[in-house]
Amino acid sequence: MKSILMSIIFLSLWLVILSLSNCTYKNATDVYPIDTSGCKTANMSYTNDIEPIIRENHCYTCHGTDSNSTGNGIVLEGYANLLKNGVPDDIIYRDITAPDGTINHMPGGYPDVSPCEILKIKAWLDQGYKDN
Repeated sequence: MKSILMSIIFLSLWLVILSLSNCTYKNATDVYPIDTSGCKTANMSYTNDIEPIIRENHCYTCHGTDSNSTGNGIVLEGYANLLKNGVPDDIIYRDITAPDGTINHMPGGYPDVSPCEILKIKAWLDQGYKDN
């Protein structure tokens, strides 16, 4: 009788441990990949493609020319201002792809930049960050 009771307790503990260590994913995209096949990334231009992304994702709230509290002195409004800050790759791409909850994750306090928009910014950088 004692061995049956021990077996039941052992089996119960094993089931509890197994249920607590279930397979989980940190990101939904691990389970449900995002389809970006319709995302146009050829011949990216700051004015036509990138500036609208920066504007629509509230970047000018902190990084605009009219902002009272320009984020770390980085102004993203206007192509010339963007280039004054250095290589845009270090400024934009690094911060929009930083993990949630980190200090560099942008845009702070707003929804994440969409995967297609990230692909467009990456393509623009890879193409030489032109304003054509």
